[in-house]
This record gives sequence, structure tokens and C-alpha cells, in this order.
Amino acid sequence: MRSDTRFHDIEISKRKASLLLKRLCGGDETLALRAAARIRRASYWAAKSPEEILAERERVQHKHALDAIAVEAGFGDWRHMKAEADARLRAAFNPEQLFGLRASFFINLWFTTYEEAEAVLAAHPRRFLFPFRSQFVICGAELLADQGIDTADPDWELIGRDWVHPRDMAARARLSASVARQLSCAREVQP
Repeated sequence: MRSDTRFHDIEISKRKASLLLKRLCGGDETLALRAAARIRRASYWAAKSPEEILAERERVQHKHALDAIAVEAGFGDWRHMKAEADARLRAAFNPEQLFGLRASFFINLWFTTYEEAEAVLAAHPRRFLFPFRSQFVICGAELLADQGIDTADPDWELIGRDWVHPRDMAARARLSASVARQLSCAREVQP
């Protein structure tokens, strides 16, 4: 059972699974035995001892290593971990959503480097800094409010109004979920 709600990076988990499989099949028997003990976390191999897994190591597949990594992260298996990650990705706020057609009615400052944008944000701390593809945008509270986003949320101050390099990652995670909900609700009421 999961003990926390942290988001586990899928790509990092894939690399960990590959490394686990390499250790299992590598020449160092101590590392291979430890890897076999970890592979047992995958339901397919749960009934086998680490020694039995070592004897059959050529049958261990990448999907088994993925399952083991997912179980170590607190998920039931890889599919469960991937489904949760996909759901969180869909629910998360994507700053590019802010800069559609409606954004052209507001004064937004565009920059090619984060350093330029950060300097302007420091000079205008009541504005907000967001990434947009390979650029950076500073916008006013009016743009966010027009799209149904609560700019008075204290988490904006906790992140320093900087989405790219927030001061507080937990506050940014809360804002991401909150802003995604607010944008969804605002779209439902707009014609």
C-alpha cells in the first residue's frame, strides 16, 4: 500500500529497472543476488527464492524489473504506477494553456532566457513568470484572473510567482492541481 502521494518519475523508474536487470545478469554475484531479492517483489517471481531467480535469470524480463521498481515505490505493479503518473500528468496544469488567443488582449513580456525574465520579475514582483516552449513569459494577474485563476492564493507568494524555479516545490504542486481545476471550471462556464 502506498504510504505517500509523491509523483514518481516514470523515466527514472525505467532506468532503475534497466540497472536492476543489468545487475541481475552481471558478473558480480553479490550484486546479482541483491538484484534477485529485489526482483522477487514482482508478483511473477514472488514464489521463488533469490537463488532460484539467479538460476533462471535469463528468463527475467524488463517488465518484471519494472514491476519490482514500482512495488518498491509503493505501487501494486508497473501498470498501477504508470496509470497514476498518466492521470497526474493529465490533471496537472500546463502553463502553455494560459497563452492562447485570449492572452493577446493582455500585455505579456516574452524572453528567450530565464535570466532575462527573472531580472524583470525581480523588478516587477507582482507579476508572474511562466515557461512557454523554449521561451519565458511574464504576465500580470489580470491574465490569470480572466481565465478564472485565483491570484490571491498564498501559494503564489510561496513559489515567488516563478513557475520555472519555484522557491517551494510543494506549493507549486498544490498550485498545479488547483490551477488545473480552476481552468477546467472556467472553461465549463465560458461560451
